[in-house]
Amino acid sequence: MMVALWLLATVILGKAWCSYGCFFGGLDEGFSSIAKKARLRKINPKWRLAPWAILVAIVLLSAAMYEPTYCMWLCPFKAVTEFPQVRSTQTALQFGIFIALFLGLVVVLPFLTKRRTQCAFFCPFGAFQSIFSRTSIFDIRIDKEKCGAGCLLCQNNCPTLAIDQDAIRAGKPLSSCMRCGACVDVCRKDAAVWHIKGTPVGVEPERARLLYLHAAWIFASMFGGSIIANSLQKLIGLVV
Repeated sequence: MMVALWLLATVILGKAWCSYGCFFGGLDEGFSSIAKKARLRKINPKWRLAPWAILVAIVLLSAAMYEPTYCMWLCPFKAVTEFPQVRSTQTALQFGIFIALFLGLVVVLPFLTKRRTQCAFFCPFGAFQSIFSRTSIFDIRIDKEKCGAGCLLCQNNCPTLAIDQDAIRAGKPLSSCMRCGACVDVCRKDAAVWHIKGTPVGVEPERARLLYLHAAWIFASMFGGSIIANSLQKLIGLVV
């Protein structure tokens, strides 16, 4: 059921998983929100290709070794979830890698850049999700006429670097867009708008936004509702 729910939501909503379903991404988002201004502003856009390289490498290594290579060696979130007890040289090495990746990609870099660096530069599952951006009936478009000279607010506030000047000229974000809507929120000229494929750009964007958000929050509630309920039950049990 979980796989069916994920697949249905992914086909309809695109990369919505990263914005509305990935509870680990909330850590990335949280640390990126602490500082008021980015300490590290210049990021080489070629880093956007890193998740694709990691995805290919993980698939090949997993197939060759018959084990979930990413989960066993590279997932930063193992530092806060079910990593193995340190009882051997291998588990000690795994523990060190998980801690280093978590601190670097989930804490330090998001704080310095105000970006979701784990999601943008490392997560292979996020790269896989990007494939379904073409199947989604919802997307975000940029009205080049309204944009004018370009203030680059959308580019500077995109948490996953899915918008650059080429994307602005093309009138839409890159496939790594996770449909968070940050670009729409910061655009002062209403040039960045929600859009339903097959309809004119800029026509009733508020309706497109509401339709998308209703669908996304239904997905988030169905997928994460039980997790939130169980977590609250455990917290209440600790207090009581």
